[in-house]
Amino acid sequence: MWDESIGAVPPLGSDLRTALPQRWVRFHYLPDSERIPATAAQRHEVLRRYREVLRALDAGAEEQLLVTTCGWGRSTPAPRPTDLADLLPGTHWRDVPPGSSDDLAVSVYATSVSADVDDPALGEFLLVWAADNRTVDAIIAPPSCAWLFHPYDGGMDVIARDPAERDRIAERFTEWLSPRADGL
Repeated sequence: MWDESIGAVPPLGSDLRTALPQRWVRFHYLPDSERIPATAAQRHEVLRRYREVLRALDAGAEEQLLVTTCGWGRSTPAPRPTDLADLLPGTHWRDVPPGSSDDLAVSVYATSVSADVDDPALGEFLLVWAADNRTVDAIIAPPSCAWLFHPYDGGMDVIARDPAERDRIAERFTEWLSPRADGL
C-alpha cells in the first residue's frame, strides 16, 4: 500500500514534508517550540496533542494502525534498540540504503497496533520514544496509507489525505502551528 499511495518516497518520517508538501502541516506540541517535555504537565500536554491530532485524522475509525520504526547500522537488516523492539515487535519491512559512504543503512520495521489512540503502548511509544528523541523517522498510518503521522521531538508532521483536509486540521489546531513562514 505504501508504494501505491505514497510512491518512491522512502518510509522515513523526516522525508515526508519535502516529498508531499501539498498535504503537509506541522504542529508543535509545546509553547515556544520547546522540544523535550521537562515536567509531568508538559508530558501530559504532549500526549494530549498527539492524540488530538490522531483523532482529527480519524485514526479511531480504523481497526489497526501501522507504526514504522527504524534501526541503523553498517549492515542490513539493522537492528532496533531491544526495548523498542519489545514494545513494538515489528516485522522487518524494507531497507533504505545509506545516502553516502559515511551514513548508516536504515532498516524499517512495521508493527500493527490497535487504532485506539488512548492505548497505553501507543502512548508509551509517543512519549518515551518519539517525544524524548530516542528514535527518529517513525510513522503512524492506517493500512491504506491515506494519511501519515510523523511524531518527533518537538511535535508532529501530518501528511493529510488531501490539501483540503490539511487546511481543515491546520485551522482546528491553529495555536499549535509554527509562527515561521515556512511552517517549521
